Amino acid sequence: MNHGTTSLSALTRTLPEGRRGQALALAMLVVALGLAWLLVLGPVWTRYADRAQGLELQRATLARMQRLATSLPALRQAATTSAPGPSQLIDGTTDAVASANLQDMLQKIATETGSEITSVENAAPTPAGRYRRIGLHVVATAPFPILVRLLTRLEQATPAIVIDGLHLRASEDTNGTSAMDADMLIHAFRRTDGTQPSTPSRNDTP
Repeated sequence: MNHGTTSLSALTRTLPEGRRGQALALAMLVVALGLAWLLVLGPVWTRYADRAQGLELQRATLARMQRLATSLPALRQAATTSAPGPSQLIDGTTDAVASANLQDMLQKIATETGSEITSVENAAPTPAGRYRRIGLHVVATAPFPILVRLLTRLEQATPAIVIDGLHLRASEDTNGTSAMDADMLIHAFRRTDGTQPSTPSRNDTP
């Protein structure tokens, strides 16, 4: 017991005093705070930021959907008096050709916005009146601001693209970045009444 007390006293006497001691204490405090940030606060802050970004994008998407719902009666009225313009319909004499053209559009927009398309699957085509609905199940990976640009470009695309079932989550393979995954369905429409848009697609040519 006395030996332990003597060793502790000797260790205490070896520590610097005065300004050197204060500087050492301050340095140790900085190191301790840095370790606390790296081990505890850093991961918590990252998860909070990712969740906040996801909520912001979902709120923006909800606002756009509400605006579309408000304009729906006028769109229905317009649909009863005139057919959609050819430029709003995807090219393709078959579902397979139209799906390939939709994938080309998606990849072009993703490249222009700096997004990465990590997964694309064909959704089953379905009839929609005089048209066929062509769908793709897509997973895009990018930081939050780039995902916003991607979704905006898709909504403004011609031929028209409809986004459905949007889900956001933190990317499993971020490589130290703040990338997120946007899991969604996108749809476009093609004619089934024997006519096609006036501008042929490269996939329609023999």
